[in-house]
Amino acid sequence: MKRLLAIFFFLAGGLAIEVTHPVQCDLVTAIGTQLKRRKTAARVAR
Repeated sequence: MKRLLAIFFFLAGGLAIEVTHPVQCDLVTAIGTQLKRRKTAARVAR
C-alpha cells in the first residue's frame, strides 16, 4: 500500500509541475533561440 501511495504522489507531483511549467514551451523557445544563433553565425562567417 505504501508503494502504491508513493507512486501516486510521484505522478501527482509530476503532473503539478507540468501544469505550472510545461516542458514543451520551454523546449520550443530553446530550439528557436539555437536556430537564430546558427543563422546569425552563418551570416557573420560569410
